[in-house]
This record gives sequence, C-alpha cells and structure tokens, in this order.
Amino acid sequence: MVVGDLENPQEILVSRKILVQKSRYFHMLFQPNFLESSKTAVVLTGLDHTAKPQGIDYEGFLYLLRYTYTGKTHVPLDLCPIVSHLADMYLEPYLKYACDHTIKKLLKQAQPLPNGSVLPMILILANIVKFQFGISNSFFNL
Repeated sequence: MVVGDLENPQEILVSRKILVQKSRYFHMLFQPNFLESSKTAVVLTGLDHTAKPQGIDYEGFLYLLRYTYTGKTHVPLDLCPIVSHLADMYLEPYLKYACDHTIKKLLKQAQPLPNGSVLPMILILANIVKFQFGISNSFFNL
C-alpha cells in the first residue's frame, strides 16, 4: 500500500489476506469487481479519490493497521485526532471511539496550571483543530 502525500509517498507492506479477514473496508476493496483487487500496489487516495496519495498520514495509518492486525487500540494522544479520522474513513468504529474517548477523557481531566494558565488545555485543542482544519504548524508556534 502507498500512503502519504505527493511529496512523500510511503509504501507499507501488508498482508491482503489478513486485511480482508479483519477489515470491512479492505474486504470490500479487494473484491474481484474492484480495480484494486488486481493491483500489486494499492495507492490509498483519501477523500477526493484521485489516483494520487492525498495526505493519508503514514504514522497514523500504521496505528490503524496495528489495530486491524492485533485489535490494540492504544494510540498516542497527539495522533488520536488523525487516527480517529482514519478509523472513520476505513470503517473501524471501535478504534474511532477509543481515540475520541481518549481525547474527551484528557480534556475532562485537564486542569489549569497552579499559576492559572490554561495552556495545556489550549495545546490539546489546538492539535485537534490543526488536524481538523488542515492549519499549518507555523500557525501554532507558541
């Protein structure tokens, strides 16, 4: 499989047999009536369905594959928004729930610093907003 973007496509070796057995999305994708079933390398294209990689986050996709192969849902907080989005795209509702739950739990537990600063909560929300709206990292340099 190829994920990433035009400037930095990343190839990932996968077992089609395992993906077909454990993932509804890949089970459908590799059916004989789909073009991808006969390709040796499948380019995952994102939401616009062009034939080019469209920003499928490589590290986030590895966590999606890890879940598909093992059922493990532990995802680092900074990747939770990305993995939640990928889980939604690739029909993995339990992984999406686990990521969303992690974010919500952390936001509920977040407390202002002793000096009254709410910076930790703002940074968590900024990471979520940055991903959801595709805002560049330079916007959030604090």
